Amino acid sequence: MHLPRLASRDGWLAKSHVQRELAIQAMTVKDRLYPYENRRYVSPRQLRERYGIANLTVLQNKYLNRFQMSGAALLDQ
Repeated sequence: MHLPRLASRDGWLAKSHVQRELAIQAMTVKDRLYPYENRRYVSPRQLRERYGIANLTVLQNKYLNRFQMSGAALLDQ
């Protein structure tokens, strides 16, 4: 597999294989998960304002059946 030369904004080139791997991992796209409260989208900011925390796992454990997490699969995966 041929890896592209990766340059940062200031022109620095990744010279070691470790630097190249870190640069490639930084460009990896992952599915984005969307939090829902009672089947309505809620932003992380709204969760922090209402409950003092935006960690959906903690909220799901504390308030059963109130929070869900939804995500769409990306086309490049």
